[in-house]
Amino acid sequence: MSDLQPTLWEQLRQAAWQGLILRDRLLEIAEDLPSPDRERIRQTAAKMVTFGARLRDIAEQLPQDPNVDLLEALEDPDAVRESIENALEEYFEAALDELQAYVDEVEQETEAK
Repeated sequence: MSDLQPTLWEQLRQAAWQGLILRDRLLEIAEDLPSPDRERIRQTAAKMVTFGARLRDIAEQLPQDPNVDLLEALEDPDAVRESIENALEEYFEAALDELQAYVDEVEQETEAK
């Protein structure tokens, strides 16, 4: 086994894959929910798909060789960082916020009963 740390390319690809796994899990959960809730969770799951696609797109712009210095290889490393941050904010964090709002609403409804 190599002592090398995973490249940013590998890390982004792995994060994209984890996003798809989370999407699959959300869709499994949504199957057991009433129709309006099911659609809401499906829309949140769609954000995870977009998040993964954005990360894969970013990864494809990066060198895969662990011996390559990213700061030297990339024309604009800050733009790559900003792209990753935007994907996290626009899709992943947004999906988590939506899920938290849903959980909060369900808890409030349960407490009101």
